[in-house]
Parts: sequence; structure tokens; C-alpha cells
Amino acid sequence: MEKTYLYWQGKAKWVRGVTPDLTYNKWNFVLYPAEVHLAEIRELQAKGMKNVLKRDEVEGWYMNISRPTQRVWKGKVIPFAPPVIVDAEGRPLDGVTIGNGSDVTAKIEKYEHPTPSGKKATAIRWEGMRVDTLVPFEKTTDFPEPQASMVQGLDEQPKQKPF
Repeated sequence: MEKTYLYWQGKAKWVRGVTPDLTYNKWNFVLYPAEVHLAEIRELQAKGMKNVLKRDEVEGWYMNISRPTQRVWKGKVIPFAPPVIVDAEGRPLDGVTIGNGSDVTAKIEKYEHPTPSGKKATAIRWEGMRVDTLVPFEKTTDFPEPQASMVQGLDEQPKQKPF
């Protein structure tokens, strides 16, 4: 199984690199790739890559990139380590929540795998990320209606420790 690494730059949104998405058991993020990478992404799609390139009318082309928390291989569960995320100087960004619009360089593992028909397909997996320009994550408190009335009063309630 041949592996190579790709380095795609662009804007990131919805980065889940600290805590995985437990619904799908994966770490993931949305990449709005720089224009220079679009031809390479389309070429990979022609080779069977399942990641879909979509277009947002406001911000342009984007795709979801992920890394599973585990895989079953030959009947055994193999855990995957989370992606490594570093700042522009290469220092770990452990526990830092990355805000939407941060400029990133994503390290993507490209590999081939057999298909049920006996052919080969190309797949990608998120390996790591360098955050070149960090946009701090800011929790919103300015909700539009009807959400504003749904959360009204919660901030005034005492905080309790989980069970």
C-alpha cells in the first residue's frame, strides 16, 4: 500500500482536532483550499477519492477532511492517535480551539486501497496541521430569535460538576 504526503494550505473551519466527533468516531475539519491545490484535489477525485469538493457561494470551494479514531484490520481494532496540531513556529497547540477562518497548512496522507471489485482507489487521511495564522475561537452569546429565548437564563444558573 503506497503512501505519500500532501500539504494543502487554505482556511479552516470547524476544526475538531482535540476532541473527536463521537457521532462518526473521527477528528475532522473543513478546508477551504488555496486555488493552487484545486487541480490536485480534482485529480484525486478522478482516482476514486471519496472526499467531495463542494462550493460555498460566499467563501468558495471546500471539503471535509478527517482522521478516524480507530480502524478494524484483520479482525483487530487498531486505535489511531489524534492529528498533531502545531503553531506557525512548530510548537504544539495542545488544547487550543482553532477558530473559523484560521490560515492552515494541512498534512494529508494519501494512500491506495483495494475496492470490492478488485480495483484500487485513492483515499486521504488527516495527519497533522500547522496553524499559520490563528483566529481565536470565540463563543457566541449573541443568538438570533428563537435561539436567544432558548438559552435565556442559563448563564445565571449555578454551574455543577458532571455526575
